[in-house]
Amino acid sequence: MKLLPNLVNRGRFRLPPQNVVIAYPAGEKIIWIAANRKRKKWEVSTPLISEIENFGEQVRKTVDKHSNIFLIVAPRKSYGFTKAIYPAGVRGNLEKIIDYESSEITPLKNDAVMNIGSLVREGDMLLASVAWIQKNNLNRLRTIVNDKLKNTFTTPDTMLVQNFIHDHSSWNANGNSWLLHSVGDCLWVYHACKGEIIESLIITSNQSPIAQITNAKLHEADRIIFVGEDTEVLSRFNIDRHPDLVIDRKDFFTSAVRHVLDKEWISCFEGKLRLNYPEIPKSVFIPILLMITLLGYGIFLQSSVKAVETELANVLSRKAKLEKEWKPLEQQLKAVEKLESDKKTLQNLLGQGIPVLTFLEVLTEKTPADTWLNYLTVNQNNFVMLRGESRSAVQYVGILSKIPGFKKVSFASPVRKNPRTNKEYFNIKFTVDWGEFRKSLGKNFAANKD
Repeated sequence: MKLLPNLVNRGRFRLPPQNVVIAYPAGEKIIWIAANRKRKKWEVSTPLISEIENFGEQVRKTVDKHSNIFLIVAPRKSYGFTKAIYPAGVRGNLEKIIDYESSEITPLKNDAVMNIGSLVREGDMLLASVAWIQKNNLNRLRTIVNDKLKNTFTTPDTMLVQNFIHDHSSWNANGNSWLLHSVGDCLWVYHACKGEIIESLIITSNQSPIAQITNAKLHEADRIIFVGEDTEVLSRFNIDRHPDLVIDRKDFFTSAVRHVLDKEWISCFEGKLRLNYPEIPKSVFIPILLMITLLGYGIFLQSSVKAVETELANVLSRKAKLEKEWKPLEQQLKAVEKLESDKKTLQNLLGQGIPVLTFLEVLTEKTPADTWLNYLTVNQNNFVMLRGESRSAVQYVGILSKIPGFKKVSFASPVRKNPRTNKEYFNIKFTVDWGEFRKSLGKNFAANKD
């Protein structure tokens, strides 16, 4: 997923800023704080609330314009939130994997920017949270910034929630925590597990299934925090679990911002934003000084081959650039080859008169409501592979075995338990005797074929 062209260099901002303005558009107003660095510490102003149309003028009068970073906290309604499960072993390459997968999704391919957030490990699986924002929404948020504040970054408000939870670890207890934020006629909901945000959604009506499901989940929560002035608004969304902590929006924003400013860097839609210099322990000062001395001596000895090293660096740079340009083409070629193979297989099956559509309808009808499939292949040898998740994979194998024409139904790999959903991952293989399958359908197949 490519960033907006005018944001690429800003996403690589190297040095920590001296001044930061953090703004949070919530509803019709903006809560904002100005912070100024004093040596290694940040001095944080009292939070202010401004009308959107007056915000730029107030910032211009209040904040020093030199060496400023402007950080917009994107409200929940402005971005999408999703999560995905990956093997824990791919953690080091997770960003590249998600970036490649998103390039195949049409709504995200050209019109959105992603931000990879929390990572929670569950056994041998890794739960990744991903926020994505449409470019027009991102530009709309950036228009509220005064023109003189050039270095602008945007981060989802899950960053505030997560840092607030870390700052209140005494009540979080590293367990199952929820934060509810009342804004206008909506309720923004955030779910944290092990101190990381794993779920975020918006409730707009007490009649929605989301409201009912959320209320049931809240009864299983360890702690609930409510951000707003009046907890009575929860009853409008059928939320009957009373929060353990109630805090107004200003105090929530101030507490979260102070914790954010203590971080070395944060993840934004435009890239990573460094807020502080890395901590260097005093015990390593002498080794570092020795290394610098040796490095200077080495540079002095190597001065005669500087031209060769420069040329070598240029060659390696061109090589890396070519490799980077070729990699997407190679991936696209593999994708095209896979599509061509699938097309040939489908044409072969249809050419043999195999009732592919009827097969899918029967499979859909026989699959229980507590079972879902995310992968299905049928090859020219009538071999079928299914992959998905079910409350009981063994029971599902039994159901498939009873369908006429389905032969040698068995597991292709061991069944694994998903500790988060309490369901079982499965890979099931079998072959189809199409003659027997057609015969079992009888007149129904003939009617469908016509």
